[in-house]
Amino acid sequence: MFNRKEQIKQLKTTSKFDIVVIGGGASGLGIAVDAASRGFKVALFEAHDFAKGTSSRSTKLVHGGVRYLAQGNIKLVIEALRERGLLEKNANHLFKRQTFLIPSYKWWFKYYYGFGLTIYDWLSARLSFGGSRIISAKKASQKIKNLIPKGLNGAVTYLDGQFDDARLALNLAQTAIEQGAVALNHFRVSDILKDHNNKVSGVTVLDTETDEELNIYADVVINATGVFANKILKLAGRKKKSLKIVPSQGIHLVLDRSFLEGETALMVPKTSDGRVLFAIPWHNKAVLGTTDTPIEKPSYEPKPLKEEIDFILETASQYFTKAPTRNDIKSVFAGLRPLVAPEGDKSNTKEISRGHKIIHSESGLITIVGGLSLSFFGRRILKLIDDLFKRIPFLRTVYSAIVQMTETFSKKDDDKKSVVLVEYPRKDVWAVGFATKENKGEMSDKTNKKLINVFVPTTPNPTSGFLLMIPKEELVYLDMTFEEASKFIVSAGTSNPKN
Repeated sequence: MFNRKEQIKQLKTTSKFDIVVIGGGASGLGIAVDAASRGFKVALFEAHDFAKGTSSRSTKLVHGGVRYLAQGNIKLVIEALRERGLLEKNANHLFKRQTFLIPSYKWWFKYYYGFGLTIYDWLSARLSFGGSRIISAKKASQKIKNLIPKGLNGAVTYLDGQFDDARLALNLAQTAIEQGAVALNHFRVSDILKDHNNKVSGVTVLDTETDEELNIYADVVINATGVFANKILKLAGRKKKSLKIVPSQGIHLVLDRSFLEGETALMVPKTSDGRVLFAIPWHNKAVLGTTDTPIEKPSYEPKPLKEEIDFILETASQYFTKAPTRNDIKSVFAGLRPLVAPEGDKSNTKEISRGHKIIHSESGLITIVGGLSLSFFGRRILKLIDDLFKRIPFLRTVYSAIVQMTETFSKKDDDKKSVVLVEYPRKDVWAVGFATKENKGEMSDKTNKKLINVFVPTTPNPTSGFLLMIPKEELVYLDMTFEEASKFIVSAGTSNPKN
């Protein structure tokens, strides 16, 4: 699947791409998949390995953010829960449902968090995992056998998602390539190209394995480099002050599985400094984390701080009968969250929003940065792709018209019955059309027929076509949606509808 020679050949033989994506993490790869699957010519460049940074150094959880619920950020929770459900559907081979336990050592804990997690399940709507409930201290000790029993009065259990972050990133790269994209790692963007209007027109890339430098042209360039976004913005000559990116470091300790006895994960909703701590089973080991430490200068190989390690060990000792020590640590990994700080104090990173931010620079460069890695399936990415359609010549006109028509049809209760087959331009030759409304004017009266107004679009531009008035009995109504039919028409029949 990753044939580097073939990918480089495709890169060199393509005179111009629609979209160039800089950065091979979750966000960049997700954009590449989405754009390529829509028919764009896409090239993605990663300076190191795919998912080398943040996207492979997570807690391996896909969650809706219980902590964000506590902060009152309902919008972010709903979005994250929706993405969790979609990820389970789209990448089921890398996803599993994991049971979590919140121990209660104060009489009100189990009721407080039990109520909160009921809301958590409710916000998931049709994509809910369900299963949150209050259990006794005895059952809690059965689920996590080495949980400290003294003072334990019960617990709350709930279900959330667990996934393999690095493998998912590689699967995204594979999918992007299958959809026709070029996706290359060890290709560093060394410069941003500009046209005579000083607008971004492409990138200069360096193949770090051969030292060959290439100029790659594109209509749109997207900066998805996370904590290093400002470096690309600087190359593009951003006039405004650089983004206020606050790199927040999170570390994880890998311990022997004996420190987490059972298949249930532990969740500590509030530690001594207000953080959330997880202890999860992972490949016959136990992973403990995470931290939230502001870092002045990002690096490709972030180092765990002594105080971060001590914090995790100390917190774990408050819940497990066997307290872990430094000698018990098998390994440590650290990653950086690219948080966009608000005006004012940047020191309290746990209060900074984990949502994505999309910036359109004066030069035309698009930058996406933020704390959550799930949005490659989300509405923020879809909004970005929507913007891209509007910026590329020809597609801008076509897409805007399709959007307008889609919105018109989506207001109809019988949207699925708006797509029809008509015999046109002659008998036994069929065309896809859109039934707009019944003709109740003079034309129906004078023909003595129940005529239906049908718009038959042309290919590849569905904004032009013919208005036909056809007897209702001669129409074949289809179950496909307006969007599916439009894609079929624009692609000249190469895109088969699902139905």
